[in-house]
Amino acid sequence: PGNSSTSSKKFVSKFTKGYRFELPKIEYFVTKERLSGKAGLGSMLDLFGATRGFESFKECLPVRDSNYSYDSIQYGLGLLAGFWLGADCLEDIEKLKNDEFLLAKLGGKIPTARSIGSWLRDFGSEHIQKTQRFLTAQALSYRSHLKPGTPLVLDMDSTSHPQSGVKIEGVGWNYKNEWALDSLATFCDMGFCYGFSLRGGSTFSSTGAVGQLRSIVEQIKADPSFVDNKNPIYYRADSAFCNEEVLRECLRLGIKFTITAHGNLQWESFVRDNTTDTDWQEWVYTKDEIEESIAKKRALPRVEVASILYTPSWADNIRFKLVVKRTFEVEDEGLFKGMGHWHYYGVLTNVMDYLESPQAILEHHMQRGNAENRIKAFKGDYDLKHFPCLKMSANFAYGLLGMVALNFHRALSLVEDPKTPRFSKSFRERLIKIPGRLVQHARALQIKIEVHWLREVQRLIKAWHEPPQIMLTFKLRYKTA
Repeated sequence: PGNSSTSSKKFVSKFTKGYRFELPKIEYFVTKERLSGKAGLGSMLDLFGATRGFESFKECLPVRDSNYSYDSIQYGLGLLAGFWLGADCLEDIEKLKNDEFLLAKLGGKIPTARSIGSWLRDFGSEHIQKTQRFLTAQALSYRSHLKPGTPLVLDMDSTSHPQSGVKIEGVGWNYKNEWALDSLATFCDMGFCYGFSLRGGSTFSSTGAVGQLRSIVEQIKADPSFVDNKNPIYYRADSAFCNEEVLRECLRLGIKFTITAHGNLQWESFVRDNTTDTDWQEWVYTKDEIEESIAKKRALPRVEVASILYTPSWADNIRFKLVVKRTFEVEDEGLFKGMGHWHYYGVLTNVMDYLESPQAILEHHMQRGNAENRIKAFKGDYDLKHFPCLKMSANFAYGLLGMVALNFHRALSLVEDPKTPRFSKSFRERLIKIPGRLVQHARALQIKIEVHWLREVQRLIKAWHEPPQIMLTFKLRYKTA
């Protein structure tokens, strides 16, 4: 430190040999060539148009009879393209006309935001019902194609959609003190949406659950692709759906359910009065969980499980299984620091098979959290957190079309990479936002893209037409240590 000659010596990297990077000067020129930064969207529109349900999709849309209006399918495909590209509002869809390729792909015309809003307001109750049925048929078709002959697991949940406008139809204050709309959606274990309903902001979570569940299950059971499937349908939901109406409907439809037990059932006191120490079994952790706890030097919590028969107050002749998980928690601070207590979590179910252990049923039910991830995906990636119109039916239609786009994107993601399907952001960057040059040859339009992009698109198209069966086998049991 005291040697001035050493301290003032200039550092020279052995790697760069003294070279210092400077931004190179690049000149920018305007070209008259027709360029596109979204060439991959063309293959998505082609694949969607080639699906068996495309004609059914067109029948769901309201017809425009004016001589000065676009074809209804142009509105529909333009809206789907906007969702796939991540458009945040109707104005973003209007900006697609700046892309020569998309403009040509959609017939040389892309409706304005005002025109799209007017088209959405044309959706009546008949169009909405048809689109809801198409959504269920679409999800079941993709599942039957990719994962045939396996039990279907349906997860139902609700979510709020905070709004800023005061004139939006149906908007109101909810229990979170949010000025919002509300929706009810049903997803399967593969991530496909089978049902979607838009409701007023002050609507209770389970309102409309019976009607949506009945419509989905009856349509599934009537579908030819599901008739020969002897596997049961499973239904999972949180405590907001633990009521007489939902439970009776599950029994009537003949589906197996696991629903988080609501505190109003007073089930905790029932468990304490009807169980002994011998009824509780230690939770069996997996080998990976044990190894992870050792690596993090954090002890695994003490967990015990038990199951008893429960009789609801509204039916003396019905017996459900109440599966309970209790976790021993120690207070870290406060007056009771160092003291412990049991925290109880219950699940009501009609899975009465004696081979299914309480832990297996609880592990199956805890996968219901994937539905919350699906909700985060469509609210974030597709910006369905907000709605563009003042009219409720128009916003309802907008949400349904967003779910149609989400189902198709999910199917392509599973085909492209079955083990780790891509979410919207990664999928857009890899297979949609492809640079290309639009040329006209022999009166036909062509899009020229780089060879590595072309290989990715060709691989996706081949996999879509001849997809491998995705072996995501349904299991109630998990391998333990």
